[in-house]
Amino acid sequence: MSFAIWIGLAAVVLAGVLQGLFAVPMKYARRWNYEHIWLTYSLAGMVVLPWFLTAATVPQATQVYSLTPTGVLIRIAGF
Repeated sequence: MSFAIWIGLAAVVLAGVLQGLFAVPMKYARRWNYEHIWLTYSLAGMVVLPWFLTAATVPQATQVYSLTPTGVLIRIAGF
């Protein structure tokens, strides 16, 4: 098997482990409601992490966004 398949398999296994461990911090945040923890993780996973990964992996990300038509960016954000 090629190296890319092993990388993909490792990513799937890591994602499964992280998905299974998401509730562990709830044990230590007893004063928070479930909704607060859900909101915190959702914001981190859907807003903060993608921007961080984009900044870390895409050279000249601002230039890429400026060259992309506004309509395309709005459709991407909508979906």
